Amino acid sequence: MKYIGQKHQPNASELVAVASGTLANGSKVIVNADGTVSAVAEANGALDPPQPGTSVIYSANSVSNTNSTFDSNSNRVVIAYQDSGNSRYGTAVVGTVSGTSISFGTPVAYNSVISNDNVPTFDSDSNKVVIAFEDQTNSRHGKAIVGAVNSSNNSIAFGSIVTFESARANLAAIAFDSNVNKVVLLYNDGGNSDALTAVVGDVTASNNSIAFGTPVSLGLVSYTNADISFDSTANKMVVAYKNVGDSNHGAAKVGTITASNNSIAFGAEAKFLAASTTGAKCAYDPDTNKTAIFFRDLSVSPQIAKAVVATVNTSNNTLTYGSLTAFTTFSNVISGAVYDTNINKFVVVYVNGEGDITQHVIVGTVNGTSISFGTLSPTSADTTKMTAYIQSACFDSNSNKVVSVFRKTDPNDANSTSTNKGRAVVISTQGLVSNLTAENYIGISDAVYTSGQDATVQLVGSIDDAQSSLTPGQTYFVQADGSLGTTADDPSVVAGTAIASTKLIVKE
Repeated sequence: MKYIGQKHQPNASELVAVASGTLANGSKVIVNADGTVSAVAEANGALDPPQPGTSVIYSANSVSNTNSTFDSNSNRVVIAYQDSGNSRYGTAVVGTVSGTSISFGTPVAYNSVISNDNVPTFDSDSNKVVIAFEDQTNSRHGKAIVGAVNSSNNSIAFGSIVTFESARANLAAIAFDSNVNKVVLLYNDGGNSDALTAVVGDVTASNNSIAFGTPVSLGLVSYTNADISFDSTANKMVVAYKNVGDSNHGAAKVGTITASNNSIAFGAEAKFLAASTTGAKCAYDPDTNKTAIFFRDLSVSPQIAKAVVATVNTSNNTLTYGSLTAFTTFSNVISGAVYDTNINKFVVVYVNGEGDITQHVIVGTVNGTSISFGTLSPTSADTTKMTAYIQSACFDSNSNKVVSVFRKTDPNDANSTSTNKGRAVVISTQGLVSNLTAENYIGISDAVYTSGQDATVQLVGSIDDAQSSLTPGQTYFVQADGSLGTTADDPSVVAGTAIASTKLIVKE
């Protein structure tokens, strides 16, 4: 590219460069990394950071033991929780995402006694939601129930409760294996020294029932700091956890389900951090065939969040890891990690554990065996002063939005008269993204050019005469969509000062 000086006035300057895309006469222009030039414009792309909407109350009562899932048959979000305002019954509510908000049906109690943990998943074979929970009233035995969502009125109807563990069962997680069409529950077995245990369930759609195989111990103690996800390429389950019996080290195992007898067998443990960890969450990326594990590193101060990419080795049912990547600078609690198939990125929701207990969202992108992260979400008044451990997240593949479920604890909340109400917020991960940055604006196109043509761009000091309806003496800013405005957009980029209704002196 080359400069051509003094075309319109003394000391005016211009740049001739190859156009990338069409330029109109008067287009605001950026320079690209390869030296080509393009018009400032917006296009659909991944938002960095993601943008949360306004939170919506799904329960007027105080809630706890809350988790969520997405029913891709009815295109509804299902939240399972303990309703502290209704004798702590196990309760579910169905939500519909529309735009950047979510609306809910009437909550339904599925267990009319105290229900702890409450972990749901969606069985895409039977098109049913399975909720597992600990029945505190019945010696804290492990139980499960199957529900069918009615999309016409955002309701859910349940079958009969089934016991899968006749001992105390602290539920950690649940997942669905779409290869053999089974669910896997992950829990700590109080009847076996709190050993981390898995059990396989098979749903019968005709009567909303579920039958379980024999529980299998993973041979270690975890105490609910564990998660499970399904690798749909390897057709394996990945279980990530902190091994309490091994100084809380972070590790994972690979599980294979045998459909004929509802059993699961695990490979050898693969440690991803030989130091104290907690709060493991894992999710699968079908685009790179990798599982990402997100956790808090307790061996450092502050106890920051880290992630590692895991690859399943099907020949021996074990895992290999890439390098660890930190994605926070403060102590935190990871609420949920999901894979957004629309933008092909992980979305991690977590809470600042230091001081104000604020919620944050960040996206992570896998490249090979490493993961990189974007920008933290902005903090909003709707997601401050929350109960850090009463959180979860799910991905709505119909609306292509992430739904974060949380409990707010701010006594000064203007939208409620009591604390701890159940809330949900829709997080947009895709939207109009501008190619304009704080540094890449260079000037204004001097004519119409098609992609590949040599384009003349008027630089600083040039007088552009292709604008309209300007106010002389007014400073104008480049807007994210390429238009001009009298107030700064984000980022703030000065286009120039008007000297006539059609003329603008180009500035930086």
